[in-house]
Amino acid sequence: MSTKNEEGRRIPTRRPGQSGGTRAQNRAKREAQLIAAGLDCFLRKGVAASSMDDLAKAAGLSKAAFYRYFDNKEALVALILAPVSASLTTCLSQCGDSIRAAKSLEDVRTAYQLLAASLVQAALKHPQALELYLQECRAPREGASA
Repeated sequence: MSTKNEEGRRIPTRRPGQSGGTRAQNRAKREAQLIAAGLDCFLRKGVAASSMDDLAKAAGLSKAAFYRYFDNKEALVALILAPVSASLTTCLSQCGDSIRAAKSLEDVRTAYQLLAASLVQAALKHPQALELYLQECRAPREGASA
């Protein structure tokens, strides 16, 4: 039996083995394989054109193995974009806090300058995921591209 977390990844209600043990390490390795393969496929072909077979083949796993980790492409895309989303949300939140605390127009300008610098840093941390977002934001808002 399993449940889904907020990213749509399957999480068993009870995992066998020790936390941080060999099974957990193998699972993390497989997820990393799928993320890397998905990112590569999505950047080359686009999300809509990348099939589940393409993703599994690129990761060196079976299609059934893909479904052990993710319900669909949307869940994989969400996991790929999660670090970028978290970074951007943090940047915007910090800027909002700075603007609310601003006592002068110069403080507001400084807050926006810091926002710009922090956005650049966030983009540099996850360049391929950001490229995927920018590539797909032009696509129709349906399925994994939404």
